[in-house]
Amino acid sequence: MLEARDLAVGYNGQEVLHGITLGLAAGEILVVSGPNGAGKSTLINTLSGVLPPASGSVRLHGKPLEALGNRVRARRIAVVPQAGYLPPVFTVRQVVQLGRTPYLGWLGTPQPADQAVVDRVMEELDLAALQDRPVAKLSGGERQRVLLARALAQDAPILLLDEPTTFLDLKHQSEILSIVRDLAQGKGLAILMVLHDLNLAAQSADRIALLLEGRIRSLGAPAAVLTEENLSAVYGVPVSVLHHPKRGPVILPGGSAG
Repeated sequence: MLEARDLAVGYNGQEVLHGITLGLAAGEILVVSGPNGAGKSTLINTLSGVLPPASGSVRLHGKPLEALGNRVRARRIAVVPQAGYLPPVFTVRQVVQLGRTPYLGWLGTPQPADQAVVDRVMEELDLAALQDRPVAKLSGGERQRVLLARALAQDAPILLLDEPTTFLDLKHQSEILSIVRDLAQGKGLAILMVLHDLNLAAQSADRIALLLEGRIRSLGAPAAVLTEENLSAVYGVPVSVLHHPKRGPVILPGGSAG
């Protein structure tokens, strides 16, 4: 569905991503992890069409992403940015409704079909009771659900999330990741998600791409990628990896667990 081929991306003449090749399929959760500065957010910006590649390509259903107009891309790819800004005076409904922008006519007036999508998304994310509340009065977990709802209102088959669990407590992390799993498994969305927490990545991902200095160090199933050898090399510290019978790899700081 979405594919990067030998992708290189840079800023101000300095290359940040090097030779990235990966694909994202419908119904799949691909988690991207790695140290700070590894290029994770740059990858999302490139896959969404915000940043042009210096070389290589990003293709959507086989077509170069840059050949598609902004409106077409927005109908195909939705993004939940890292710590996304929400206008504090906007209500929850007004923010979610912004996700319908790619479908509005030149007057920018939402039609009944647009309102129906907004209603459905808010029901699915348990936001209907909050629809008239200003976003300035939301908790961290509620704000994250609103950002996700705005993206889902785009009705796009591909969803890119940049650290959606940052600053959330365990309960709200679990809620967000449960929603993401339902979107992939129940609705068939293709989801790429950046996560710093390797244990959350292990529980959530069908595949994991481990980045180091703008290159893919390892790509595959969580058990194959989240090894002591890989993680120690990428993060520069010793780690222990235990294997839970239901949750897969469990990563702990420190030396081998034996």
